[in-house]
Amino acid sequence: MRNWPMARSGSRSVSRSWSLARRGLALVAGAMVLALAVRWGPELARSVRTHPYFRVDSLELEGNRRVSRAELVAWIQWKDGTSIWDVNPEALRERLVQHPWVRGGSVHRMFPRRLRIYVRERRPVALLQGRGSFQYIDRTGKVLGPLLPGETPNLPVISGIDEFAQQELSSLNVHRALKLLHICERLRCFDDVSQIHIGRRGLVAIPMRSRVAVVLGWGNFERKLERSARIFAAWETRPDRLLQVDLTLPNMAVVKIASPAPQPKGRGKRRTGRAEA
Repeated sequence: MRNWPMARSGSRSVSRSWSLARRGLALVAGAMVLALAVRWGPELARSVRTHPYFRVDSLELEGNRRVSRAELVAWIQWKDGTSIWDVNPEALRERLVQHPWVRGGSVHRMFPRRLRIYVRERRPVALLQGRGSFQYIDRTGKVLGPLLPGETPNLPVISGIDEFAQQELSSLNVHRALKLLHICERLRCFDDVSQIHIGRRGLVAIPMRSRVAVVLGWGNFERKLERSARIFAAWETRPDRLLQVDLTLPNMAVVKIASPAPQPKGRGKRRTGRAEA
């Protein structure tokens, strides 16, 4: 009975010895792992990065309608067999958004072998006619690309830019035309706008159905369009007689109409009248 405390004391000493031994072994093992990592770590990392298991075998492309998959893959300079570890999503995204038709996008690595790219394309709102070609443009005036053979988009045409030699003035007038299109869309003026011509006297809008030239000048479009609506309503039963509506004068509209009386050659006379509007 009297020797029990000494036995318990010896047991504690053995336990502490084993604890110190385990800590020592752990430190030695940690040091060995660290040494191996320093020696073989870079080579191991290279081996993992270049292993065939991590080669991208699935490139998912979503959101592209106008631009083909092949064109976008070539645009971002994608190389088959690239390791998922070597993909730089931000660099790919920066190349992606430089495409004229791409407004934004995102690139995601899906380990171990998938890459997902989401594309937000720009929406064309008009065709810009000039220098012998038609170009798609978006609402900001950015040129997206040419009208391709066989394409028949239902878009209004902006014409007349060739009349202005200065590029800055031409660009300003294109933005004015786009502003007019936006107002027409919001107010649902006419039915649809077929063409906006940029002339020396300002913008001329031509509706899709009536084909009546509406001269609007350079500004105050919303008020002038409201005045034109009243004129078209007054001529609703005789729309074929309207030839032109000039709204450049304040509080007055100059209306050109075709005479109903036939002439010897089968053509009617044009008459010009002024009306309060």
